[in-house]
Amino acid sequence: MNDAEEIKIEEEDLNDDQENEETEEKDWSEVKKGKNIFSSIIPKRFLNEGTYRVEVIAALYFRYWVIEPLKNSPSIFFTIQGGLSDSPYWMIRRPGVLAPELKWSIN
Repeated sequence: MNDAEEIKIEEEDLNDDQENEETEEKDWSEVKKGKNIFSSIIPKRFLNEGTYRVEVIAALYFRYWVIEPLKNSPSIFFTIQGGLSDSPYWMIRRPGVLAPELKWSIN
């Protein structure tokens, strides 16, 4: 589906000697031998209206792909339609992929 927005959520097989640049080591998820379940929440009203594809990929860090993007990776599609704003003035899809609802203040 070409009109789908692509979102990649990646988890890597981490060893003690590898770095995860996104979080401090104390906050790393513990990966155990066997079945591991990774989950995350996409905040309400973060994504704009559209059709999205989520793909599972896995690799041994800088060694080889276990589940390679766009080749042998399972994926799901989902659609977001409406409900992006409570404003009576904004009634159409916002431009872009992200459409977070941010609170603003005037000083």
